[in-house]
Amino acid sequence: LARRFVLISGTRRPSAEGASIAREFGAGLGQARLGLASGMMEGVDSESLQGALSGGGGACVIAATPLDRVYPPSCRSLMRKVVEKGVILSFLMKGTPFSKENLMRRAQLLAAFADVTVVMEADAASKALFMARLAAELGRDVFAVPGDICSPLSKGPHSLIRGGARLVESAADVANDLQPLGMPAVRILDRDVF
Repeated sequence: LARRFVLISGTRRPSAEGASIAREFGAGLGQARLGLASGMMEGVDSESLQGALSGGGGACVIAATPLDRVYPPSCRSLMRKVVEKGVILSFLMKGTPFSKENLMRRAQLLAAFADVTVVMEADAASKALFMARLAAELGRDVFAVPGDICSPLSKGPHSLIRGGARLVESAADVANDLQPLGMPAVRILDRDVF
């Protein structure tokens, strides 16, 4: 937990290329001595988490359920890997029932925990844009990975870039552009993109 953390957010249904890029970014964070902050959700989030775990990088999952439950259930095997190679944190007591309110709390904690939020493959209505807005409101850096201009999954990152997010194409770009602690963060200029 002593390292700086990057949150990678995007669609729950990435393209094959997007899933591969998310894994590359996750693996590249370890090489850059950065950690991955994750909500362990399906799609871009879990793909980047798999990359971080396979690449030897540090991973910290903030769960939206108590530690005696796995959400979403499809990520059970991934949770086992995180237990072995990373850390899982929860703000809930054992036995607390699942609720959408706790998903919102988890999103707020992730945005606050991560030094940087990177958005890739997200449509114009994606919750990844909500994560970017939360991060920007907290003064965190927001980066975006561009995509095919004909793909609906590029609309979210492209709107963020137009609004002032930094364009990045690799984990090395994230590491190189990450401001030293105490430096001013990038601000999203156009709030309407969210």
